[in-house]
Amino acid sequence: MDKHLVRVLDTNGDGTGTKEATGTYAVDTDFYIEPLADETNLIYRLERLIVTVKDTTGMDADKYGNGITLTNGIYVLVEDSEGLLYSLTDPDKPILTNGDWSHYCYDADVKTWGTGNEHLVVRWTFRKHGDSVNLRSWRGEKLVVRLKDTFTGLLDHTFTVEGLESTNI
Repeated sequence: MDKHLVRVLDTNGDGTGTKEATGTYAVDTDFYIEPLADETNLIYRLERLIVTVKDTTGMDADKYGNGITLTNGIYVLVEDSEGLLYSLTDPDKPILTNGDWSHYCYDADVKTWGTGNEHLVVRWTFRKHGDSVNLRSWRGEKLVVRLKDTFTGLLDHTFTVEGLESTNI
């Protein structure tokens, strides 16, 4: 039976870890999701990734948030228990700016409603990219957003996946 799955990626991969990616990450820090290992026939069929960046007004395409300069950036990967299976972002071109999200997702937009903070919202529909991202519990597969930079100063920074949890193989 399939059921809807909506989860903010976190540092434990199961919904119990840190979900706000607003820190300083001197080493690779993963925000991820993976099916529970004790469920031997569980598949997460991820249809989309929603990225939200909330910051003060003045976001532009050539910085991250409102004025952060990233040097190492953001990668989106699929891994298993042995390491990298494939990269959803170009391994030689990490996401360094607000505008870089649009290299992978047509739906990348800054939302401003009158006064107050701005929100960069990114909708990456994997099926429009080819197919859903399927994570199999028995293979230890996970979707990873990897950060190695300073994101302090952002008011909010999260990665949410939507899809199906399935026991139908």
